[in-house]
Amino acid sequence: DRVALLYNTSKWRTSSLGGSWKTGCMISEGRPFIAQAFERADGARHGSSDAVGGVVLIGTHFPHPSSFGKRLSDDLVLPLRLAIQAVMEASATRKVVLIADTNEFT
Repeated sequence: DRVALLYNTSKWRTSSLGGSWKTGCMISEGRPFIAQAFERADGARHGSSDAVGGVVLIGTHFPHPSSFGKRLSDDLVLPLRLAIQAVMEASATRKVVLIADTNEFT
């Protein structure tokens, strides 16, 4: 599987801060994710008249329920959780958007 983030470059740019993106897999060599910090292309920051400054966008593909039972275990989501935390800290951004194929009904 592959995960990609598509965005409007006239409104957003990827953060240039070190550590502002992470990629990985939820299981060995499968179910990829990407966490990327974005900044507004116009340079506006939090506290401006438009309150949306930066945001962390996560794209991920969760495993099918049959591969882990009825509940996601903490160790299964740990790589994703650590990546999100690292990108949020590196970018000093607390706003997060998760876009995921959760395989909820498979």
